[in-house]
Amino acid sequence: MEINRGPATLPPVWQRFMSQATAVKQTVTEGASQVIDSLANRWQDQAEVLPHRTPTVVPLVDSPEDGPKITVGTKVLIIGDSQTVGPYGQTLDQLARATGATVSTHASWGASPPWFFNGQETYKYWTRDAAGQAETHMQAATPRLNDLLAKERPDVVVVTMGGNMIAGNASQADVTLQVSQIGNAVSASGAQLVWVGPPKYDPNKRSPEAVDAFYQKLRNIVPEFGTLIDSRPHISEYAGSDGLHYSGAKGERIAREWAAGVFQEIQQLE
Repeated sequence: MEINRGPATLPPVWQRFMSQATAVKQTVTEGASQVIDSLANRWQDQAEVLPHRTPTVVPLVDSPEDGPKITVGTKVLIIGDSQTVGPYGQTLDQLARATGATVSTHASWGASPPWFFNGQETYKYWTRDAAGQAETHMQAATPRLNDLLAKERPDVVVVTMGGNMIAGNASQADVTLQVSQIGNAVSASGAQLVWVGPPKYDPNKRSPEAVDAFYQKLRNIVPEFGTLIDSRPHISEYAGSDGLHYSGAKGERIAREWAAGVFQEIQQLE
């Protein structure tokens, strides 16, 4: 890999990202395109603060630490609950695909980790396969994680779950068992686990204190298997109609911003 320290010159991996992001904008929703523009502009701004010098070529050895976690050639499996069925999950899927990665997303409304092992029937199942074909099925079985891992052979597995565990008053023992189910399966596959915790809710529906307590339970077990990302710093406020899901123009915009923030954190992982 070469780094040319000329005026506002991006490393090749970021050049590829910006090129791919421009191409994918023609096929994604307007909201997701705006998110991609925002990320690309942020990385361009970072490049422009490099010192202006006579161009110097410095040979380096390519390694995953030189660039983003998800890039061309990366295989990504995304699984989640109803938040992943909605604008958050669909935007996260689009952002990952914009890098040139191979992405497969499976979202089961109402899911907690056991559903991805016992095939629990869900009210709504949304999926987008590696070829980019999206489908929504009502009253469908939740796919089994071990089957998905065997089929997709991912490098990175992104899990967004927790809200239904809060609703079920999951104890630390429950959280430890359920996270370990997924963590052990992902570790055995050789993939890296990224666990994205629940978002902000209407405080009258689900209190901040309850969410805080749940995050502490996640912190006690997720690091044994991978990285925990706290969703809340990426969300300005809750906006929606039911106190839990993000909906309406404002809610969908906030959910897209949430996905963008999570995606940027993932890209900065070693």
